[in-house]
Amino acid sequence: MPTPQFARIDPQAVVTVRRVCAQAEIGAAIQQACGILGPKIASGEILMAGPPFARYLAFSAERVEMDIGAPVAKAVSSQGEIQAGELPGGRAVTYLHTGPYESLHEAWRGVEAWIKEQGLSGTAAPWEVYLTDPSKEPDAAKYQTQIVWPVA
Repeated sequence: MPTPQFARIDPQAVVTVRRVCAQAEIGAAIQQACGILGPKIASGEILMAGPPFARYLAFSAERVEMDIGAPVAKAVSSQGEIQAGELPGGRAVTYLHTGPYESLHEAWRGVEAWIKEQGLSGTAAPWEVYLTDPSKEPDAAKYQTQIVWPVA
């Protein structure tokens, strides 16, 4: 596994849809949330300012609570299930994972272990940014996903 990197990130206005599910249902929850956000983005009502992400607010074997969303060019008002918010800025550990989504859990474990080895701890919920659009890249081995974990 390549070494994670330190980065300084800026706060980012976002829109999200919150979902609670079992680990095995993460993919379906992300697709469902994208189905809610997609029409607003396609109509121009929401202007994306970067690739979509999933932020993990709580993660256990039984329950995953996450916000699925996208950064926006300017802050918007919350609309039903679509909530306006912000990803935090500051110091973070980042890691670029290349490969299918099914192997992301290994990358997450590696990043978590590396953070602990550095004597650090997370300061906010981590997220993953989906840099590759699966509708444009059919080879899952080429998918790129960036892990971002704010740290002290």
